Amino acid sequence: MENKSVNIKVGGRFYPLSIPSEEEEILRDLEKKVEGMIKKFEANYAIKDKQDALALCILQLGTNVEVNKQKYDNIISASKEKVDHLLSLFEED
Repeated sequence: MENKSVNIKVGGRFYPLSIPSEEEEILRDLEKKVEGMIKKFEANYAIKDKQDALALCILQLGTNVEVNKQKYDNIISASKEKVDHLLSLFEED
């Protein structure tokens, strides 16, 4: 994995980052998503301070991550229970 230097613009500021090359597309998509969210928050909530808009972005994205993590954990747990049940059926024979 080779690292690549990129400049990412968030909230009107550029941030130089060194990232694995294969993550650039993901980061660019996230950059667009965050900029869109900032514009939406500024328009819908009359926010004039970028820091407030960024804070709302962090809260929304963080909530999405935690909700998806919970869903993933529940799926893994349910799958593990099914596998354990199937294994117990084989052990009974």
